[in-house]
Amino acid sequence: MDTEKIQAAIDTLKLMLEQIMSEPPTRGNQPIHDWHFKRVEAFIVALACMEKQVAKKVVMLIAGDGEEPFQFEHYICPNCKNIIAQRLKVSKAPMHQPYFCQDCGQALDWESEAQHD
Repeated sequence: MDTEKIQAAIDTLKLMLEQIMSEPPTRGNQPIHDWHFKRVEAFIVALACMEKQVAKKVVMLIAGDGEEPFQFEHYICPNCKNIIAQRLKVSKAPMHQPYFCQDCGQALDWESEAQHD
């Protein structure tokens, strides 16, 4: 699905959630049943799932003991901060670049150079 369409749907759902959150959880003197809170929770879960479908740039960290042959490039998920790939800095070998983080499901952007931290 097109990233722009996903982002537009996310923005629409956020506006709808704000409207739901601004509604009082009562009708007159009677409390609204659990459906109000379930509806809010459903919107929050849907937003979290949709936001993970928009690819975010992978973060690259360089770590290791001083000298370059022993330094590693660690590629980090921008969402959960777990390592998704790594290799020696001097290595020219191709590296597996997953489309999604195996830990949190975040879509990953490998197109441009990874962000350095």
